[in-house]
Amino acid sequence: MMKKRHIILVSVVFVVALIVGSVFAFVNEQSKKELLKNPGPPMAGLLRPSITEGPATSNTPPSQVADVITAKYGEIRNEYRVGNTWILTTLGNKDSRGVIGLYSCSPTDSAALNGQEPLSLSAWKFYKPPFPGGVTLLEIHGNTLIIDDGGHQITFDITTKSFGS
Repeated sequence: MMKKRHIILVSVVFVVALIVGSVFAFVNEQSKKELLKNPGPPMAGLLRPSITEGPATSNTPPSQVADVITAKYGEIRNEYRVGNTWILTTLGNKDSRGVIGLYSCSPTDSAALNGQEPLSLSAWKFYKPPFPGGVTLLEIHGNTLIIDDGGHQITFDITTKSFGS
């Protein structure tokens, strides 16, 4: 009799844990989708072909700037704008781990903020996270990015330009 109660109790606890876990996973996935749904206008048009040549890239035609970034830091994974800052992440390559790229716009430069003005490659600043591997943007909370850095979930503050755990 006691053994039967124990089996039933364990079964009930298992089913409840399974349901709670499933609900948590669903809510977490919906939260991620909502946070990344509209962090800013898409940036694809800014990278190809309209990034302009800056002083450091005077020999690079604007249509090849995305190729230069990809060659140096790996495939571009994410492109978003948060506030006055354009953000990109890369997956890394054999020569470099993935990075976070930041391009700060003037708050009054609506053309750059809306993706209507070319962005100069020389104004991009790139930050290497602590772990080797690619960088993927998971969530955005104000000025804090939650990223996957080579399998490690860490944060990056776009104001202080610092990584955290």
